[in-house]
Amino acid sequence: MKVLRALAVVLAMLFMVPSVWAADPARLELEAVFTGIAKDGPMVGVTLPAPWGAAVLKLADPAGMNLVGLAEVGDVLRASFTLDEHGNPVAIAQVLKLSRPVAVLPRLAVLGGSLLALVLVMGGVSRCFGVGLLVGVDNRYSNSQFQLATWFTTVATIYTTAVLLRMGYLGGGYAGGVGMTANLVAMTGLSAFSFGSAKAVAVQKADAAVKANVPMVGRAGAASLVRDLVTSDEDGKQTDLGDLQMVLVTLAAVGVFVVQAFNWLGMLEVATPVTLPDVDTTLLAGFGIGQGAYLAKKAAAPPGAGAKGVTPGQPSMP
Repeated sequence: MKVLRALAVVLAMLFMVPSVWAADPARLELEAVFTGIAKDGPMVGVTLPAPWGAAVLKLADPAGMNLVGLAEVGDVLRASFTLDEHGNPVAIAQVLKLSRPVAVLPRLAVLGGSLLALVLVMGGVSRCFGVGLLVGVDNRYSNSQFQLATWFTTVATIYTTAVLLRMGYLGGGYAGGVGMTANLVAMTGLSAFSFGSAKAVAVQKADAAVKANVPMVGRAGAASLVRDLVTSDEDGKQTDLGDLQMVLVTLAAVGVFVVQAFNWLGMLEVATPVTLPDVDTTLLAGFGIGQGAYLAKKAAAPPGAGAKGVTPGQPSMP
């Protein structure tokens, strides 16, 4: 029994030795501000976080020299630093990422300009072709059109801002190369799917109403953004939980993504391709549930009630 126990201890020690050897306690990953390249040898000037401060360190990463060569004073280097026995950085072991900071005002200016340009283009197209971006065929604000237009405008604005800032701060060679995460693609696809499905359901309901000789009528009065988006189709007075959920989830997703993207745009990575910030799976799930509930409610409505404010059997309004 003692022999087996001793053998188990020896085997455990043998398995632990490689992991101890693989560990590298003499390295630390940090972000440092680039201050310049020394003329004599591969020496890089950086400002390290407290408690170290300014330092001139040897660059022990030949491949990283190409990336450091693109750096400007004030850029941020994320690198693995070799430490001495006192825990002080003495060399740059590996350059991991180079980023260029962008102040708040330039970000706001380009973001606002991109949004304004996109809204003007979309508004001009809608006027030229007589297409309502948010208003449906019943002259009421459409939930599906609202969420599609809102989400598309948000993603397109952030993408345009990223491309323009990267071109302005990094150079024309960094035009494009901005990708999207799987969750971001999924949410954009859900918006388009919900819009197309809602249109298909509305057309089917209208055809069924014509065949059943059920008049399609709408609520009296002008379109109202808040009322049309969150109230029931029948009278426009009672809050519709499905519509309200869809609007709130869309606005929450837009708000979270804009905040994440604005912070991300504050540090442009000198690399291509790059990826826009991700949205978490909670927002993605809520987005999908909201779209599904809206489409299910719309599909369950009787013929003649496919549009906002339409109630089967009412007389047509003048």
